[in-house]
Amino acid sequence: MNFTENQIKGNWGEQYVAERLSACGCLVHQVPQGHDCGIDLYCESIYHGKPFLHFWFQVKTSKEYKSENDYCSYRAGSDELEYWLSQPIPVFIVLVPDEQDKRPPFFICPIIPEIYAPKVNDKTFTFKSMMKIDCNVLSDLSDKFLNSALICETFVWDARKGKVSFLKNPEAEYVYQIPTGVIHVFEEKLKLSLRLTLWRLSEDLLSQLYDIDTLSLKHHSAIEKSELLNNVKPYIQALEVFVRGKNIGNYENIVTIGLLAEIEANYPKAEEHYQEAIDSIQGDSHFKEQHKNWKDLISKIQGHLNRIKQLKSNKSIQPT
Repeated sequence: MNFTENQIKGNWGEQYVAERLSACGCLVHQVPQGHDCGIDLYCESIYHGKPFLHFWFQVKTSKEYKSENDYCSYRAGSDELEYWLSQPIPVFIVLVPDEQDKRPPFFICPIIPEIYAPKVNDKTFTFKSMMKIDCNVLSDLSDKFLNSALICETFVWDARKGKVSFLKNPEAEYVYQIPTGVIHVFEEKLKLSLRLTLWRLSEDLLSQLYDIDTLSLKHHSAIEKSELLNNVKPYIQALEVFVRGKNIGNYENIVTIGLLAEIEANYPKAEEHYQEAIDSIQGDSHFKEQHKNWKDLISKIQGHLNRIKQLKSNKSIQPT
């Protein structure tokens, strides 16, 4: 078996970066050559003997990267970037000058395109390094990256996937920190996450009170019913704000709003939302292609409509 010069150079770069990480107390798991699908190093930072933050490194070694430069950049294709962004933990590109007879610095590039990489064209993104690591000073990697930038970039990575949390800190803190000036970049994904959370929480809480299919009341005292209903109403009202006036094609949200309207005996509103949910399914060809049971879903919602019609036609039937 013969190895190419690029393979040998790449192996040196990966080992070089892995050694620096290990010297800073990280656990480093290397992806063997031949199995490298866009990630070279799987890393875990350690705090007081326990794993803290996880991240991937993709290492690029080249004579194009110069030790004397303040920064370097890497141009990535859309397929390459799409793979990195699909990972559950942050991915960083590490650019290593091919100076195997020295201890060159290396450059770390974050890869969130919305913040760090305006498109060069429809298929290419250029990522500029956020820091230069002096490998002759062991604390440089810890101070600049492991104990600082990595924490912030983990926050950004989660936000891009629709999750907002406090900055992770290995120490228990009374006051938590959330960075400013970042979240708005991911507004649409965060709105989707909020809507999904509100819907799922609302329906799950309603199911503690009612059979969702028939809206028959489960066995609870009047006090328990009042407390549970008061608990769930703000979530459904917030959900309604998200979907009001928008054809978002998510019938579940609309049905849940209709359920609360029916419980509160606002039958015209409930009927309107049930019908809107049916129309949403019938008018969405992609949904029907992917959900073979779409007719069963419509039949279930039609059951809600039929119940409303019965309640409206029989004034003697009191709402539950």
